Amino acid sequence: MEKFSVLAWSRKEISFVTAIITLVFGLSWYQIIIGEMKTRDSQRMQDVEAISRAIRTYWDDYKVYPEEATGEGKMVQCGEKGGQVCEWGKSTIRDKYNVVYMNLVPGDPLTSKGYHYVYIPDAERQHFRIYIALEYDGDARVKPDLTIQCGNRVQCNWYVQE
Repeated sequence: MEKFSVLAWSRKEISFVTAIITLVFGLSWYQIIIGEMKTRDSQRMQDVEAISRAIRTYWDDYKVYPEEATGEGKMVQCGEKGGQVCEWGKSTIRDKYNVVYMNLVPGDPLTSKGYHYVYIPDAERQHFRIYIALEYDGDARVKPDLTIQCGNRVQCNWYVQE
């Protein structure tokens, strides 16, 4: 019985094995990238649901939702006595009596790349939407017809509303 040796392989055999290994590596890498995108999307959805719960509690107290900083897509309900614009990922939602509704308003996982959430209440502040940009376009929940921007050249494609 002959002893196995890779050194005895022909160029065709080596090329074939290399192609298979490259293909498996490429598919695995692609799946890792998709998994990371889905993880960030899940975090975004959880973030806006948590923000939504906090401002629903605010609505229970005041019968209006926080106002929007004109054209910025941010709430005006942070800082001391709730009179400042909320910065995603940095601020605390509180009212004029310093009652805290959320200790830290989450920011988009890709804030460093220009992604952000967008808060927009209706004119009477009886309803609101918080828009986000899902990275994974294959998600069945993606709403491709939205016109709101969630960053520089980042199209919002999902929202939570009340």
